[in-house]
Amino acid sequence: MSATEFCNHLFDTTTDGYIQLMKLNNKEIKIYNTQNKELREIVEVLENEVDVFVTPNTMYRKQRRVSNIRQFRALFQDLDIHKLGYSKDEVVCSIYIMAYENKIPMPTMIVDSGRGLHIYWKIKNAPYGAIQTWQELQDYLYYQLKPLEADRKALDGARVLRLPNTLNSKENALCKVLVLN
Repeated sequence: MSATEFCNHLFDTTTDGYIQLMKLNNKEIKIYNTQNKELREIVEVLENEVDVFVTPNTMYRKQRRVSNIRQFRALFQDLDIHKLGYSKDEVVCSIYIMAYENKIPMPTMIVDSGRGLHIYWKIKNAPYGAIQTWQELQDYLYYQLKPLEADRKALDGARVLRLPNTLNSKENALCKVLVLN
């Protein structure tokens, strides 16, 4: 699956606001703030590049801060499974078991980040006013997925996560979509 298809999953015609992409290069950071209509052009250029990240949620301004959120487009969790000693397939299986046991909703997308997994639940463009509910849901998902090494530091609405079809320099591994529902 291409990075463009990943963007099509999270960002559709109802997307409003700025989406931030960030490319790390040694100690330099290149920031791209774009709206949905230009997003795919930028993503095509950044595919196969090293250490590229994207915001799943949109901002009112070209500044990535929780207070600037325009739309919550997804809930997400970053699983640092390299600490577990389980394979990615085993962890994905555990996630599906948790969903079938109604401990968590069925994810809409699972991404191999190169070192761990990013789990997404696409939601309808909730406005900034939904921040308390969104954060409560994020926290709930975190506590359910904590045994699978969910990252407590990756729970804020302005978080950036790795863009699929880019390289993770820590593991020299390709970030890729594993599951799309």
